[in-house]
Amino acid sequence: MIILISGAKYTGKTLLAKRLSERYQIPYESIDFVKQGLVLGDKYMEQCVENNDNALLETVWFVLENKIQNYMDRGESVVMEGDYLSPQKVRLLNDAGVLSMHLLFSPEYIEKNYDTIIKYRQLDLNMSNVCMENNQVANIHLENKYMENAQTKNKQIENGHIENNQVANKQTENVYVENTYTENATMENMPTKILEKNISKNDMLEENRILKDRCSDEVVSYFMFQENFENEMDLVCDLLDCMRP
Repeated sequence: MIILISGAKYTGKTLLAKRLSERYQIPYESIDFVKQGLVLGDKYMEQCVENNDNALLETVWFVLENKIQNYMDRGESVVMEGDYLSPQKVRLLNDAGVLSMHLLFSPEYIEKNYDTIIKYRQLDLNMSNVCMENNQVANIHLENKYMENAQTKNKQIENGHIENNQVANKQTENVYVENTYTENATMENMPTKILEKNISKNDMLEENRILKDRCSDEVVSYFMFQENFENEMDLVCDLLDCMRP
């Protein structure tokens, strides 16, 4: 069983995917990591993680489509969520037996809850930024610990007059320092999500309207939150239960 979760910004795609993962005891994957891996893993790719141009998204979709096919070939289950599952692309996968759901806000829900949506989104971004800072600190601690151990070991080797090992350890130290510098530089250059601008209410209304029309045109499943987000999220899970083969 393969379930794809997509939809408009801030609609709880990750939350739903994690709940489905727990409910069915199957893995969960974020499609955002595919995009980040492509951008951060290729130093020659002149893109940033926040970029959404068509060429990059087509590359993300190509990788994603092959991942899904691999899961299907192996008969394995997974829940995948992200922003790069357009209704047009998803319809092709629905024909192959893949379940999908697009999450949307109704105009009434946005008008009533816009400030709350943005507040919870900002909390999520703050948590992401804290995790990135913790990773940076962890890398620094690991680097310092390694340097201390390397200095002690090199001192012992020097006192024992073992020239060959001295050279080998020096080479190992240099390689480690170079790799650590590269990893830390990558972390420093990684765009922090805390800088992401909040979407305006008008843009949010327009995005959800357009996506609803596209889902209707492509005849793919979507769910539109109307009043109570938490209760209706449970309803989405029950709805997907009914859609399972």
